[in-house]
Amino acid sequence: MAPQVCADLLLYLVFGQSQIPEGATVHDLTPNQRVIIKAIADNASTGQEMLYRDGTLNFMGICAVSQSAGSQARDKLVRFLNGQTLEYGS
Repeated sequence: MAPQVCADLLLYLVFGQSQIPEGATVHDLTPNQRVIIKAIADNASTGQEMLYRDGTLNFMGICAVSQSAGSQARDKLVRFLNGQTLEYGS
């Protein structure tokens, strides 16, 4: 199974069809949701950039379109995982 398909399936299993709401912090997630988001982020940071396209970041209201936007999106994901509030589109 392709990594993006696995990431999408894991997101669906722990979140259903619900997107992470704007204004949420990592502490608002269930333990299972935190584990999955962190695992996907850790996996992507080891070179599987495809996980940053569409799937995980789009689901979180974070979109990476270009290479430089991808870097900003990674920073936003890291800030969220470190406890900052999720803000869509900023």
